[in-house]
Amino acid sequence: MREKFEAILKGHGIYGEDPEEILYAVQEMLLLVADEIKEKEPYAVNSIDRLEKAAYEVHDLATDM
Repeated sequence: MREKFEAILKGHGIYGEDPEEILYAVQEMLLLVADEIKEKEPYAVNSIDRLEKAAYEVHDLATDM
């Protein structure tokens, strides 16, 4: 799977980066957005839930590599 992720990154012009670190960064970004929505719009539980679930799925991808 790692090779396929690296090919995807190269397809987007991202060379020499560690795919796991990119995935962990995406996870952090998703959780950051979820936290901001919690502060500003705590009633948006569906959006918050989707973002948090997506973050954990991304984390799982990173750890499976």
